[in-house]
Amino acid sequence: MSSSKRQIALEKELQQLTAINTSVATMIEAIRSTQTNIMKTQESTENTDKLLNQWIRILSQTNFTNEILQNPHWNGSTEIDDEEIEIKLNEEQELINDLNELINENSELSKTIEQKEQKEKLDENRRRELISRRHKELGLRSVPKKRGTSRVYK
Repeated sequence: MSSSKRQIALEKELQQLTAINTSVATMIEAIRSTQTNIMKTQESTENTDKLLNQWIRILSQTNFTNEILQNPHWNGSTEIDDEEIEIKLNEEQELINDLNELINENSELSKTIEQKEQKEKLDENRRRELISRRHKELGLRSVPKKRGTSRVYK
């Protein structure tokens, strides 16, 4: 192949590569633009969801208030004296205290379980290391699989 034909072929290939690079750059820009649009859409969706939830709460409260006002048995007062309110508040506080105690107990139990699991993993790793060292001492090639599986050596 003569040098001029080679030069022409190289120039043609350069033009093709330039066109491909331009197309790829355009595609990358389109992907970035799409990514930005998706994030804006997601943000708009989240804001719409928040507004809808708030609107639902407003409608629910409006419906509740309307039902009370339409109830012929409601006389406009709560008819609960201060003593009953105090009793209910005390009961509520006791329940909150019980709940907090249960949450603390659950947290402590979770920590205990996590510590036991970590200890079991550490013990298992030590056992595997011991087995591995013993196999090396005996000239065996591989360590057996986990407990409960058959011991197959390769």
